Amino acid sequence: MTKEKLAIMRKLEKFSVTLYSHEMECLTGAIRILDEETGIKILDRMHYTEDVGVVFETDPDQYMV
Repeated sequence: MTKEKLAIMRKLEKFSVTLYSHEMECLTGAIRILDEETGIKILDRMHYTEDVGVVFETDPDQYMV
């Protein structure tokens, strides 16, 4: 892993959450892999709120289009 990627990972730490494997399975469709080498993944915005954190079940009726 390059020094540049390590620096990016350090900067992203404050935006990270830790999930158990069964929680990751619940969010399968909501997670995208950003970088294979580092293992950085991105969670869809519908599955995170600042109030609650990670939201495992979303209700589409809550959102305006």
